[in-house]
Amino acid sequence: MDQRLLAQLTGMANKHAQALNALPVRERMEYMRSLVGSADCAWAVFPDGEGSGVPHVILVKGKRVGRRMEKSGRLKGKVTAVPCIDRFMAEALNDAFGDGSTTLPGTAQPSPEVAALLRANTTEMRRLVDEANRNGDLVRDGKVTVEDLFLRADVVHAVWSDPSSPGGVGKMLAKGEGRLMLISQGTKGVPTRTVALRFLDRVQAEQAWLIYGDGRGAMSQAS
Repeated sequence: MDQRLLAQLTGMANKHAQALNALPVRERMEYMRSLVGSADCAWAVFPDGEGSGVPHVILVKGKRVGRRMEKSGRLKGKVTAVPCIDRFMAEALNDAFGDGSTTLPGTAQPSPEVAALLRANTTEMRRLVDEANRNGDLVRDGKVTVEDLFLRADVVHAVWSDPSSPGGVGKMLAKGEGRLMLISQGTKGVPTRTVALRFLDRVQAEQAWLIYGDGRGAMSQAS
């Protein structure tokens, strides 16, 4: 991509980052959704993770306009750039709000902070992050739905990129609390088909918990 165009997108993303930081956490996802929804062309902007200072971009919406921009090196139409912490978050943003303009091969590599956590805490967190990325790719490609994965699993871990959590990874148990409690009490023969799913942030993970996971029981009890 033309460096001047990349600089313009980065500047745009930095302005939105300031606005996002001023919002309560629960309002940030809706802000990003509105940015993408109101634009003709939307890009996710994130650091390369190698310390070079050169940002990377993923085209989230508006493939035709985006390609024209890349050829001309100029902004075209109503363009927005959404700031992301790392590629993990950028892919989650593309999964959540993208229009299919970009199909990303493989799985996202975690940020240096996440990688440091994986070295310290190796096996379990690496497995969860890798599996969350694989399942996120399947959902993005339309090969499976979030609901399908919840229905197939006894235990579901929700994973997202979160700079406030140790190592930059947020995680919550979205389904299977009762199942894990039985196991912790020494009950034998309890099925534990486990799935990890990536989400944009805690808000999106909690929405899945309420709709498909253990939160459904909490909602029915509250009513």
